[in-house]
Amino acid sequence: ARDRDEIHDDGGNKIQHDNIIEFTFENEFVTSLTSLLEGRPSEIYTQCLSDCIVEAIPYKKLIEACETSLFANKFYRDFIGSYYLSRIKKVKDILRKSADQRYLDLINNRPKVIREIPLGHVARYIGVHPNSLSRIRRHVFTGKKQRVERELEAA
Repeated sequence: ARDRDEIHDDGGNKIQHDNIIEFTFENEFVTSLTSLLEGRPSEIYTQCLSDCIVEAIPYKKLIEACETSLFANKFYRDFIGSYYLSRIKKVKDILRKSADQRYLDLINNRPKVIREIPLGHVARYIGVHPNSLSRIRRHVFTGKKQRVERELEAA
């Protein structure tokens, strides 16, 4: 699944291309943090990219579980903290890192995204146009090839 954010005007017309916020895979949770914390409908649109089974937890049942179960309460708090920190890291990465570095981070830290997600979606996820991703991929793979060649020559 992917989470995407679309910006609309007051008339409901889309005024900005969708931004991909996150990719979620089998046995992972997906949520709108703002919606979860405020208990209101999400402004984030979640789209499944492949066939899947989705299990939803109604907000009221989640809150009841947190109020009656120490395990559920701890799980909820840990999840919120982890999810929040991952969103902050992504924002910092977009502000501080080059697109090349964000792509390399995906290769190193989330290779499943590279293997299973169409390149157009990967491009929007790291904040670049698909044509730019082609250039980034060429640059990254040329750099890796040159490093390997240098290591082989040194051996």
